[in-house]
Amino acid sequence: MTRKKKATGGANQQQQQPTKAPTAPATVPAATPAQPAKQQQQKKQQKPNAKAAVAATVFPGAALGTDAPRPKHNKAHSTAVIDSKARKGNSVGPTAPHGSVATPPAQPAETEEGQEIRFGRQLAHNKKTVRDKAVTVVTRWLSKQDKITELDARKLWKGLFFCMWHSDKPLIQQELSVRLSKLVHSLPTPQGSLLYFRGFFHILISEWHSIDKLRLDKFYSLIRHVLHEMFVFLRNHKWQNDLAQATAEIMSELPLCYHKSAEVKTSTGVALHLCDVYLPELSKVVGDREHDAPSEDAVCDLLRPFVRMLAYCSAKELLMRVDEKVFQPLFDEAGQLLKGQVGENSQLFMLVNPEKIGTVAFEFASS
Repeated sequence: MTRKKKATGGANQQQQQPTKAPTAPATVPAATPAQPAKQQQQKKQQKPNAKAAVAATVFPGAALGTDAPRPKHNKAHSTAVIDSKARKGNSVGPTAPHGSVATPPAQPAETEEGQEIRFGRQLAHNKKTVRDKAVTVVTRWLSKQDKITELDARKLWKGLFFCMWHSDKPLIQQELSVRLSKLVHSLPTPQGSLLYFRGFFHILISEWHSIDKLRLDKFYSLIRHVLHEMFVFLRNHKWQNDLAQATAEIMSELPLCYHKSAEVKTSTGVALHLCDVYLPELSKVVGDREHDAPSEDAVCDLLRPFVRMLAYCSAKELLMRVDEKVFQPLFDEAGQLLKGQVGENSQLFMLVNPEKIGTVAFEFASS
């Protein structure tokens, strides 16, 4: 029995021994499940950090991946760096302290040429609202121009011409024609108003060849309204002889000029239309106020450009139009007055002195 117990006891001890965990050798460390996560974290720390690199360039001495406190902003140092870079030609904007918004650099003042270009683009804009605002600005600008030059008037009418060019629909075109023609009354001096008329006819003649047949009507309307306001301008200044002579010179030198020494070659279409509307518009202005009637000398000066055309023009169609639309209606008024009838141009005819008209025609014919 004792032998069996000892044998069974030894067998049990031998069966229980394998259940104990074998001890690892002292030279091999035991692996833990948390070790792979630490290895990944170490790899991440070894990767270059872009933010830390930028911080290191901005704040020298800051170690990457450390919790060292950020140094305070040195305003004097940053200003000195900006000044040194600006001297080298680098465009560096102003810096602001941490947490504040940097103010943009001051823009350079716009030159006069840049203002003219921007203003011309607004007048020639394809939107009506932008063009109307630009015309309003023109009115304010003209009211402050005591000494306007002929070049300024040409530049202005260049933009106004294309403002009329982009205008669509008959009512809008009619409104704009009246508005542009009445700008002459915004000028504070008579000399500025005369330059305004000269600039209009100069740009009109130079740009007339570019007008297509679909836009002719609105420019014909513009000519009529500008001519009407030109006579209103003379009436407001009591039909002064010097202003009437200056107006006649503008008509003779630009739209009704067929002399060889002409500054700008006129267009036959402009001259023909002026022959059609000149006398009716003059009769309207003269007949509005009987007490402000012009003198015989002023009327003679205003008819002088057509007498000059008879002397220098060789185009038969123009000569026939001048005779038909300007001088023949005045002769017809004489026959109606003899019969006791009053016509459309009766009041204007009473101011026409045939002797003075004949003297002017003789001067041109003899020269």
